Amino acid sequence: MSDKYESIRNIIHHDPINYPRMSKSKRAAQFAPFDALTGYKESIVEEGRFVPSRIELDEYEKEIVNSKLNYILENKIKDKINIIYFEKDKHKEGGVYLNVFESIKRYENDKNVIVLSSNKKISIEDIFDFKSEILGFLSF
Repeated sequence: MSDKYESIRNIIHHDPINYPRMSKSKRAAQFAPFDALTGYKESIVEEGRFVPSRIELDEYEKEIVNSKLNYILENKIKDKINIIYFEKDKHKEGGVYLNVFESIKRYENDKNVIVLSSNKKISIEDIFDFKSEILGFLSF
């Protein structure tokens, strides 16, 4: 039985004169899979990212935070204080609790925010607690 490709099997293949042969890695890259759904992987990662919800303080806890803040402002304490506050997430419901160790520069009554020594502004509603050696000796 005769092979139907027998007539072309032994023909010599000539390399092009004007074009260099492509490397195997470049040739393989042409046939590599591509990202058909741009941003899909990032979307899946973002959806699976855990974002804690905000802890709502009761009236007693809010009063303690306000008392600590009033004490700091009235006594013009310039020492660094550990401030725990909630920062909203830009993409999802919820956010994260952050700690900063800074002094309070001023309180802006019209905006209800404190301004830290680094000029960062924190809303009073977002403050979870103040911790300091100065505040530790007081009873609130």
